[in-house]
Amino acid sequence: MKKLSYYIITCLSLILIFGCSSPNEKANKLYVEASQLVKKAQEVEKRSYSDALKLYKKALGKIERIQSKYPSSELAVKLVQDRIKVGSYTIKEIKETIVPHIEIKAKAEENPLACALFVAKTIKDADDKSWALADIAAQYAKAGQMNKASEILSQALQVAKTIVFASNKSSALADIAAQYAKAGQYGQALQVAKTIKDADDKSMALTDIAAQYAKAGQMNKTSEILSQALQVAKTIKDADDKSSALADIAAQYAKAGQYGEALQVAKTIKHAYYKSRALIDIAGEYAKARQRVDDKAKKILHEIVLTSSKPENPIVGKWREIGGTETIEFFKDGTVIVFSKGMTMGGSYKFVAKDRIKLELGGLGILAGPIVAKVSINGDELTFITSDGDVSKYKRLK
Repeated sequence: MKKLSYYIITCLSLILIFGCSSPNEKANKLYVEASQLVKKAQEVEKRSYSDALKLYKKALGKIERIQSKYPSSELAVKLVQDRIKVGSYTIKEIKETIVPHIEIKAKAEENPLACALFVAKTIKDADDKSWALADIAAQYAKAGQMNKASEILSQALQVAKTIVFASNKSSALADIAAQYAKAGQYGQALQVAKTIKDADDKSMALTDIAAQYAKAGQMNKTSEILSQALQVAKTIKDADDKSSALADIAAQYAKAGQYGEALQVAKTIKHAYYKSRALIDIAGEYAKARQRVDDKAKKILHEIVLTSSKPENPIVGKWREIGGTETIEFFKDGTVIVFSKGMTMGGSYKFVAKDRIKLELGGLGILAGPIVAKVSINGDELTFITSDGDVSKYKRLK
């Protein structure tokens, strides 16, 4: 019995000696293992960010064990105070900088779209960066990842706001508004559209948003937004841009099944090409819906044919002075722009007789007063003869 008691006491003593290491010793052991894992992770980054991420997280796990199991150890105190490094980094750096960055890189090396996002964020030019981010967001939306798409569009929007050139900024914002609508974020899309300064881009953005409302079956909202787009389009100064915008609006009205409104918009288009394009789109929608052209629509079409059959005034277009640098552009609405010696003068014109034209220019042109000249057009050559007998000849540019 004495021998047995002695044996038990001896075993218990050994257990106490070798099994009850101090908290500092156990914490030190975990710290060494964590440091080794961090060092290994840095090496592994050269071939795989995914594998490196696992090692960093494993190292953090060991550090967290020190803090939770051995809070009274010297190491735990230093780690909490961020006074000691694990490998090359402090705990704060690993948690807040290293691991988040490695996670992004790990996703990028496993998915082309995530990789595109990683690369896009390195773009310096704000214009290019905004478009790239918006395109990436569109792909996430197509994949059904709407939250991710919204997150990236928010980033694209912040970048777009820093674009210096106003026209580029408006174009970028229009694209972002359209992408928000495609992602189902209609409220955000409209908010962005409201900030667009350029009428052409704003009209386009609103038309794109209306198209998405139509796809979602919200026809009342579609009509409301198209009405807004139409009002904006009417303020576009460039004639061709206005015609193009109106053609897009007419097409969207037709896609929404609002054929009468579509034809009414098409009727207001000045440029023959864009008017024709609008009518082609409307005809396509009629065919898809197997919709017959009613009497009201036929009346509008008759008016379009009637106005389109009128011959265009041959003076309309742009002309350059033969042997000189002056150019004159006559528009259908009776306005004219003269570019001469570095100056631009706008004004109006009208025919006071079959072969006589009256020009009234603004700016410095006011000093000359109204100009009445005899005019003749022979093919692509325009001739002016003033009352003083001065002859000016111009060649048609367009």
